[in-house]
Amino acid sequence: MTQMALVIDLNVCVGCHACVTSCKEWNTSGEAGSLTDARPYDDDPSGTFFNRVQTYEAG
Repeated sequence: MTQMALVIDLNVCVGCHACVTSCKEWNTSGEAGSLTDARPYDDDPSGTFFNRVQTYEAG
C-alpha cells in the first residue's frame, strides 16, 4: 500500500486541520469511499475507509 505524506509550513499553519480533512475526503470518496447510510453493514466494506493521520513536528 502506498504511503503519502503532507509537508506543512508551520510558520503559516493555524492548526485548523483542513489538510487532514481534505486528505481523508480525497482518499475516501468515490468507489473506495466510506459505507453508505443505506444498510451499511450488509456488505463488506471495500477500499480505503479510515486514514491514520500522524502529526510530527521537527526543528
